[in-house]
Amino acid sequence: MARQYDVIVYGASGFTGKHVALEVSKSFKVEGKTWAVAGRSEKKLKKVLEDLNAELGEDLNDIGIITADVNDQDSLIQCCQKGRILLNCVGPFLLYGEQVVSACVAAKTHYVDVSGEPEFLESMQLKYTKEAEEAGIHIVGACGFDSIPADCGLEFLKSKFDGTLTSAESYLKYHGRLKGNIGTYESLVNGLGSSGNLRAMRKKLMPEKLNYAGEKLKKRGTMFYSKTEKQWAFLFMGADPSVVRRTQYHKHLKESALPIQYGAYICMNNILEVMVSMLFGLFLAILSPFKWGRELLIKYPRFFSLGCFSPTGLTKKELSERSFSMVMYGYGYSQESQLSGPQDRALGLRINGPEPGYVATPIFLVQAAYTILDDDLPNKGGVYTPGVAFNNTSLIERLIKSGIEFSTFPVDVRSM
Repeated sequence: MARQYDVIVYGASGFTGKHVALEVSKSFKVEGKTWAVAGRSEKKLKKVLEDLNAELGEDLNDIGIITADVNDQDSLIQCCQKGRILLNCVGPFLLYGEQVVSACVAAKTHYVDVSGEPEFLESMQLKYTKEAEEAGIHIVGACGFDSIPADCGLEFLKSKFDGTLTSAESYLKYHGRLKGNIGTYESLVNGLGSSGNLRAMRKKLMPEKLNYAGEKLKKRGTMFYSKTEKQWAFLFMGADPSVVRRTQYHKHLKESALPIQYGAYICMNNILEVMVSMLFGLFLAILSPFKWGRELLIKYPRFFSLGCFSPTGLTKKELSERSFSMVMYGYGYSQESQLSGPQDRALGLRINGPEPGYVATPIFLVQAAYTILDDDLPNKGGVYTPGVAFNNTSLIERLIKSGIEFSTFPVDVRSM
């Protein structure tokens, strides 16, 4: 069935959605795609296009506007039926995501989102895999900064590794003041608050235990000083480890691939950031398990995040001053027959990009969408992680052309 639009940005009037719409508007002429913005308020959507007109100096009056309410399933399905792929920017996804996924399945429309909420991502895989396969559509969550750099980066590192890669660990670094929008904060709070539900869900989703080869990754602790990065590092509490685990499970189960151990950490620039992060983490650990605690956290975001998150989001100047880098170290063996004992081979991967939440994330999301539309994907339909959906596709090449750096570098395994 012919569709009116190639791409629909749902939630385009939200903070993240506006930046996704900006990225689509920059690239759609090059890609030759037709697109539309969608959301509850036609007035707000028109304002988004007016702002884009002013910022880009281009006439965007031919861009479609679709009104659809996340609480009105019929309107959502009608919206999805108009596009080949829907880019969902409406969070928190635990509250609003399933309605959109369900509508895309009903309309046989591809779907990508920017979710970093493990419970939502894993529950969608449990509930909709069979229906998505039958519909021949791709449902791919975590297509933003969470978790394309980690998940697709690990697969890229594996493809460049001269030998057998058995384990990897990544160190994420923010350059510039750590700050985000309230929507991102609410997703974090709700995601941590529902972590207890994940154990039972994962037993259904991944019933078999993964047996890893090679040396076990070193236990770094919740906080430690990294000699390689020369910074304090914390255990990364985001979605990356859970997304990577699902990718490795799928590849082991479906392709008999050797699963790769993975550890993720985040670095702090100075002692002040260390103290802020520790205090913010303490607030989350104490309050997020309780409903009243989550309500309190969400009511006073600026206070509990010590100014890192606020309803006002980031200014253009703040966005331009921030960037990220991720360094990933892969360890393994030069001989395929040797999969035990001390590892004798290592390789590094460096991923650099602009501000992660609202500049890099739209790049990741939009290029993921174009890859689904244009590439011959390895799977014909289903609910997948980015590492599974985009393996052996043009995604990394597209990201490099869009300003995201992926480069490998030699590593002395003895120094690790």
